[in-house]
Amino acid sequence: MRRVRSWMAVCLLVALAGASFYFGNLIDLSATTFSIGMGSVPRANFDDSPFSIGSPQRYREPGVYLDYLNAHGVIIVSHTGMVVALSAHNPTTGKAVRYEQLTSQFSDPATGARFNRDGIITSLNRAQRRILDDNDLARDALDENPTMLRSLERCYIRLRQTDSDRDQELIVDPRHRFIFELNQWSREFCCYLLNSQ
Repeated sequence: MRRVRSWMAVCLLVALAGASFYFGNLIDLSATTFSIGMGSVPRANFDDSPFSIGSPQRYREPGVYLDYLNAHGVIIVSHTGMVVALSAHNPTTGKAVRYEQLTSQFSDPATGARFNRDGIITSLNRAQRRILDDNDLARDALDENPTMLRSLERCYIRLRQTDSDRDQELIVDPRHRFIFELNQWSREFCCYLLNSQ
């Protein structure tokens, strides 16, 4: 019985998310769609071909680099000895996230979802919070299926080296993504370790 109630709560969450997604798209006419799994998510037109972000030396200083946000929809984050390329879209809704320098967090202004500097989701959006506050079934469903709320995705990043050591550059490919909830952040090329030079 508990499993049936959990499944009903999951259906309720999906229906409410779909409704907010549908009505949100009526307002955002600049978005196009691309398919993810069984549905489609709005996304601005970005160049998703592989691109260079320069030398690894450039990212020795910890920080958030927004240089490639407008052209490629990618945010570069450097800290704790590694460089990651985060997709600048909330994978749950497809909406663009913003970096808040004061709190060192990313946020989705459309939903209120928040992500830490690594891209891991740290809070629920307003609609999901309301559902969970009012519904024990939805809370149980979230406990059983936490991937309903997803962290930001990491993009493929690797070092390209030519014949001379001075011509090293990091290459990012936004078409290849790594999902935290599927334990893909431990895979090769989901980050670049600055100590590996």
